[in-house]
Amino acid sequence: MLVNFCTAKFQPIFECSQMQLDGYHAENLAKDFSQKYRVCLSFISIIFLVNSHGFLADSLQRPPIDIYIRFPLNIDIKHIYLGPSIGHHRSTLIEFCVNHQMIDEKTSWLVDSSTKSNRVNLKQLSFHRIAQILNENENTQRIEIYDHETEQSNSNVFTYRFSANTHLINCSTIKLTIKRAWRVSSCALKYLQIWGSLSNSIPTQFKTKLEQILFPTPAKPLEINETTCTKTSEEIPSDFLDALTSDLMLIPMLLPSGHIIDQTTLEKCIAEDTRWCRLPRDPFTLKSFTEVTQPVVAQQLKMRIDQFLSEHQNDPKYRQYDMFKFNFNIEEDPDNQNTKLDEDEQFSALNQDFGYIRIDDLPNESDEDTEKMRQRFESYRSDLVPNVYEGGFKTWECSYDLVDYLQSINDNLRDRKTVIELGCGSGLPGTALNKSGEFQVDFQDFNREVIEQTGKQLKKDKRSYNNRMFFGDWGDLVNIIPAHYYDVILTSETIYNTGNYTKLVKLFNHALKSNGVIYLAAKVYYFGVQGGVRQFEEFIAKTGLFKTRVVRVIDANVKREILEMTRSEH
Repeated sequence: MLVNFCTAKFQPIFECSQMQLDGYHAENLAKDFSQKYRVCLSFISIIFLVNSHGFLADSLQRPPIDIYIRFPLNIDIKHIYLGPSIGHHRSTLIEFCVNHQMIDEKTSWLVDSSTKSNRVNLKQLSFHRIAQILNENENTQRIEIYDHETEQSNSNVFTYRFSANTHLINCSTIKLTIKRAWRVSSCALKYLQIWGSLSNSIPTQFKTKLEQILFPTPAKPLEINETTCTKTSEEIPSDFLDALTSDLMLIPMLLPSGHIIDQTTLEKCIAEDTRWCRLPRDPFTLKSFTEVTQPVVAQQLKMRIDQFLSEHQNDPKYRQYDMFKFNFNIEEDPDNQNTKLDEDEQFSALNQDFGYIRIDDLPNESDEDTEKMRQRFESYRSDLVPNVYEGGFKTWECSYDLVDYLQSINDNLRDRKTVIELGCGSGLPGTALNKSGEFQVDFQDFNREVIEQTGKQLKKDKRSYNNRMFFGDWGDLVNIIPAHYYDVILTSETIYNTGNYTKLVKLFNHALKSNGVIYLAAKVYYFGVQGGVRQFEEFIAKTGLFKTRVVRVIDANVKREILEMTRSEH
């Protein structure tokens, strides 16, 4: 197992005799760089922590700068990662040397902390050079050194190979020398990671003691819940568990390596890779994803998990996995004289192909009807409900992005009156425009039940316009949606499936006025279904019907964008 020995857990000793800037001492290199972002509570604290992290020599101190890193045990080095710059300060020539002095139980401060204060005359130690890195590319954010040849993965990451692999084993002290800095900047290191394993030269008895200290077994109090844990593990099939987190998966993703993890775990891994300037990669093999090797949804396994959650819907242990929520806050109409349908009749409408409803034609429901509807949908612990298109009742994050963007361009929409939101779900963007009273907003969704519930929410805040609520497949709706009628078309999270692009673009072309505009919000890439903004732009370019441009980028863990589309000039 490879571990990063340059962390506080292993108690490395950093020694640097040259002048260092206050707050940027060499000891910072042993701090957990990733944790600093998790504890930040404000933008100001983020700036402070980022700026105060790492090593920075005093501006009066010129190269060379020697940093000695002593370990309380002997290690075999596999690879080294470092950040060569802090702000405009950048180190361009860095040398690594190692010493092989044996560390035993008497001299290891992990075993006896009193030996940590022992002074060592480092200049009398003999060192062997294992790498010398020269990199003057100002775009370099990360340097990676391996014991084998590896491909360049990113323009901001440069990879090198150790010059002497024979000296990578049984190391106890590393001498890092910064020999040159960029122009007049100071010598800098943002972070340092030294990955390796315990040396095979460590005596077995001492190695066992080190493993007990560094990798302790769980404490006995945890055994109290052994019965409960065993019961849970028996109830949940092992192939339903995330290969990394051991949690029950909701959307299992099959990786190129053959392992299966949940989509949320995959997104966290990708976000971590992005933060370290790496291409998204398989967390097990560390090989970057390509057009050929991409994670895909394990469809059969997902169906089994959905069935499992449905069978255990009344078990309190699985309520945390309820993905299917919608706000059914509908006012009761005491004068409602409509005949109430039983539960099966309410859902029979799902078999109707397509059509539309005016919100004035929607009945007002009693609390009893609303509660029946809620219980029916909440009985499924998934976003997949029989005869209902997946995700219809889920409000996706891109809907909020589109609402924010529409608010920022509100003045530009004054001259546009007719609007339709396609694939609306809960209809947040369209509802935001509808509330202003300045637009005539229609809505569309595949599911009739979804569109009816959205319409009932609109009816509570009734405006003068009698909104039309279209339901059905995009391929059929060209027969009933008015041609060249809408000034604005809104849609979010609708381009994840490339198989639907033809129908969606055909509907765009049918419904949009000649001078109309389309605002589309989506994730840049949807893992498992191969769709995304770039793929959709390529499809649009081939049709020649529309021009596209990115008007907003949301650079979150999963990158999202908003596209503006207008008709091409022929």
